[in-house]
Amino acid sequence: MKATIALLELMPRWVGYASCLLLIPLILTTCYEVVARYLFGAPTIWSFEIGYMLTGTFFLLGSGLALQRGSHIRVDLFYHRLSLRKRAWLDLLFYALVVLPLVAWTTYALAGYFWSGLESGETTGASAWNPPVWPLRLVFVVGFSTLVLQLIAECLKRIDTLFGQPEKL
Repeated sequence: MKATIALLELMPRWVGYASCLLLIPLILTTCYEVVARYLFGAPTIWSFEIGYMLTGTFFLLGSGLALQRGSHIRVDLFYHRLSLRKRAWLDLLFYALVVLPLVAWTTYALAGYFWSGLESGETTGASAWNPPVWPLRLVFVVGFSTLVLQLIAECLKRIDTLFGQPEKL
């Protein structure tokens, strides 16, 4: 089971780490826009769209890694008081019955959304730059796919905790 979990966690981990590199162009484009706008009075037509695309890409591609590391926000009113086995049951039920089906369905729907943008040649329409939307929509699909893989790994970890060798959750 541990080998399967390790294999499932590879893609979310590496995609998440790779997405961290997007902070560099995000910072550079933001600094360039500030200098161009306020020092030279010449704002760019592309900075806003690049900014939200890079931020969204960073967020989406890092979601699987965040789940893997336990970095998502958890409202903890009683969870920490539960035993390891009860937490594993609660997580398994919530992940398997609520989160995984919703994220898998969303991934499927986003794949169609990506495909329609690719076929139609749709553009953002948010600026004079007007880039195509399909690259960002592809990021949606990849990001949600890594989240699905990580959710499956999390379910397997909880099953291993319940029926195999317990680990800290």
